[in-house]
Amino acid sequence: MTQKTKYDIVTTLTKQTGLPSRQVRYIVQGAIDEIIHGVERDGRIELRGLGVFEIRQRVGGKRRNPATGKRVIVKPYKTVCFRPGKAFKERVR
Repeated sequence: MTQKTKYDIVTTLTKQTGLPSRQVRYIVQGAIDEIIHGVERDGRIELRGLGVFEIRQRVGGKRRNPATGKRVIVKPYKTVCFRPGKAFKERVR
């Protein structure tokens, strides 16, 4: 399986739409920026047919560094999670 990059998505959409690649690249980047901004602003963004991006709080605590074996203290932190929608999961299966 090969990894799809933003460049590959722009190339595919350029072929499908006939729009100039510069314009498609601008649209794709704009969509990505809006998803990021929405998550920053609201903590959650839902894209029907794709899934939900949301911020989750992770608890801190004592952990072990696997490289050194030393114990370290990890502070609570926020992370972004993606939960795929039903249609997305069904297509992947």
